[in-house]
Amino acid sequence: MFFKGILHEEDITSFNLPFYATCTEELEAIIGSEGSFSLDRFETSEVNWDIREEDEIMESGESSGKFIAKTIRAITESMLASHFGDTFIDEIFERCALLVAEHLSRVKTDNLFNIVVSLIRK
Repeated sequence: MFFKGILHEEDITSFNLPFYATCTEELEAIIGSEGSFSLDRFETSEVNWDIREEDEIMESGESSGKFIAKTIRAITESMLASHFGDTFIDEIFERCALLVAEHLSRVKTDNLFNIVVSLIRK
């Protein structure tokens, strides 16, 4: 997209999206040590990235790549659009869907691990 002139180099190099995946024990310890909240509910679940095994989703005609791209888009679109503008958003997630579908065609992926936390202010 840089070579097409859609994105500028300074926008790309100035974008920082740090990501840290914590373990459940660490998250519980942080909540406890911070002290502003008590833990109301703490649940974990596994999510299968490759939905080709999920009949009801596949019957809708949506590929695993598109499904995963939509999931990523739901989380990241506002951050990307606020930094880069919204003119390229559709194209970036169409490319994402293709790349994920290509990856899934070659590699069996592990399930993702989700943590859901409900806190009560002290």
